[in-house]
Amino acid sequence: MAGTRHKETSADEYPVARVGRELRRRVLEGVYAPGDRVPTERELETEFGVSRLTVAKALAPLVAEGLIVRQRGRGSYVTHRRAGRRRESAVVADDRRLITFISPGASGGSGGGGVVVERGVLEGMHAILGPLGYRVGVDFYRDSQQQLRCLERYQDRAPAAFVVWPEPDEGVIQKLRAMTGEGFPVVLVDTYLEQLDCDYVVSDNGHGGRAMVEHLVALGHRRISYLGEPPVRSSLIDRLGGFLSATVAAGLPIDANTVVLLSRQDRQGLSEAIDRLLQAPEPPTALFCAHDQVAMSVAYLLRERGRRVPQDVTLVGYDNIDAAADFYVPLTTVAQDFYEMGRLAAEILLYRINGGDMAVPYQVHVRPRLIQRASGAAPPGHRDAALPAVMPGA
Repeated sequence: MAGTRHKETSADEYPVARVGRELRRRVLEGVYAPGDRVPTERELETEFGVSRLTVAKALAPLVAEGLIVRQRGRGSYVTHRRAGRRRESAVVADDRRLITFISPGASGGSGGGGVVVERGVLEGMHAILGPLGYRVGVDFYRDSQQQLRCLERYQDRAPAAFVVWPEPDEGVIQKLRAMTGEGFPVVLVDTYLEQLDCDYVVSDNGHGGRAMVEHLVALGHRRISYLGEPPVRSSLIDRLGGFLSATVAAGLPIDANTVVLLSRQDRQGLSEAIDRLLQAPEPPTALFCAHDQVAMSVAYLLRERGRRVPQDVTLVGYDNIDAAADFYVPLTTVAQDFYEMGRLAAEILLYRINGGDMAVPYQVHVRPRLIQRASGAAPPGHRDAALPAVMPGA
């Protein structure tokens, strides 16, 4: 129709910008007064009709600017209102107090960073850095190329330091090697890179894999299968290594179905893997999935095939995501302490920022903990063993 204009979509109309703009307005105009508790991410998710990750991304800049502070176990609180627009030089000086966490988004990267944000890396960093006047921010990436663009910011020294959830990509490795070689403070979390002798804080995934197998063996299982994607990250390599070392130590049989790596990580790929295992001459009585998301998908596939969890098949996961405890059969899993990883990473960065000796890297493995829930039981024929109790707080 003549005279009709087509409205172009601007960046401000995207959900993250829209939610962030509204929350900023509420803080600056006193809707949320200094000291007020900000609604929870779940409450904001419902109010704005967006995902929880979108809310987390919208809140991150307010946390980085010091308008909101997060307190572990209590929530987010308004600190103060900005007095006005600062001069550019003041902004640059203040950015030297900025520590940035470079994290994969929920649907990007190979690390599932949406879970990380919710589970406390940022909170752990802020607990150490906040009281010292540092601001903690987050940059999300979807792939290795986007992570490289995030890392480029070190060249203008805008952030004082980075905490990085790294992609195992050659370009990323080269960039991190250049940064650490120039003395720029960087600490890796979740994943270490064999090619780099640098600071990192990761979960002791080898211990986590061993602990889960030892738990299943104690329940009476003798045929246990591991199911997951090909282990390209150190976290998955160590997790699978822990599984295999405990399997050998327990004298369990090992065959072509002991480890099943998914060539396709969709429903069809999982279905093919489950059918292969169930049709084996001696099918496994316990399935150890590399991630909770995989375990929950497997549970539905087993139910479609008339197999009950845990009466017919014990099913366990790894990560202790929020949904694991509320799943239709609460999931036995391994919980990683992301808060502690963030806290320790911040302490290492402070040491580096303050001129600590760079010759010896700090390389820390944080021990995860096994959480027993209803998806694990003794195998058929061993019903004299009691179901494990749910651990307090699980």
